[in-house]
Amino acid sequence: MLAGGDGGAGGIAFALEIFSSTGNVSYLGNLASNVTGGDGGAGGAGTTTRNGAGGAGGDAYGIFTAGGMNASVSGNTMAGLLGGAGGNSVAAALPSVAGSAGNATAAIVLVSGRATIHDNRIDDLTGGVGGSAVSFGGAGGNATAVLAIGSGSPFNDTTATYNRISNVTGGTGGVGGKLSGAGGNASAVGGLHVNLSLASNAVSLLQGGDGGAYSIGSNPASAGGSASGFLFFQVPDGSSSQDSVQGVSAGTSGGTVTGALAAPGYGVGYY
Repeated sequence: MLAGGDGGAGGIAFALEIFSSTGNVSYLGNLASNVTGGDGGAGGAGTTTRNGAGGAGGDAYGIFTAGGMNASVSGNTMAGLLGGAGGNSVAAALPSVAGSAGNATAAIVLVSGRATIHDNRIDDLTGGVGGSAVSFGGAGGNATAVLAIGSGSPFNDTTATYNRISNVTGGTGGVGGKLSGAGGNASAVGGLHVNLSLASNAVSLLQGGDGGAYSIGSNPASAGGSASGFLFFQVPDGSSSQDSVQGVSAGTSGGTVTGALAAPGYGVGYY
């Protein structure tokens, strides 16, 4: 066999999900804990050209709602979510690419109509670890507490209030002989294509993932992941009142002082 076979992707894990609904949807007072995405499979050994690529790690979701109208996500507790590790590709000394790691997301809401995200307790979310490879390491997985994505036009009204979010950590990048994987990002509340109103949310201990280390110290460094308390993308009408953010840190770059430095990550309250 000239090239090794690629590893399979890890499975996605959902605690609660709705993919299709025509009415209003509510997630009220649920407990979702210890949700883990599957690990990516290892790439097979090649003989003359390359090893097989490592498979991607699977994502882990507490609540995933893609259907229905006017979603209400309130009074839930979500803890212990972990993205799957990326698959390795180190079976032989041939060129190879590792799998990227899975993401961990407590609640992702595709907003139709309007959405209310209120009084949830979210703790201990961690992106998966990127796979290792002879050539290119896999990226660490992202960790996100709440992500609201508008599905309509004009922008969908979304409120996030009185949520308590802590210990959100991006995954570590995998080791690569030529280029290691970047660390995953960590975020508390994000809004995309919505009008987002925030009030009285408490966020603490967000940590971007570290960039992958190197087997060859003179190679360029891999970037550490960024960390943000609140993110606004395509949000024409956004507000924040009495929210708090504490302990937000970017991940460190991988590599050594002999290699070129990667672009630094950032640790900010608002982005």
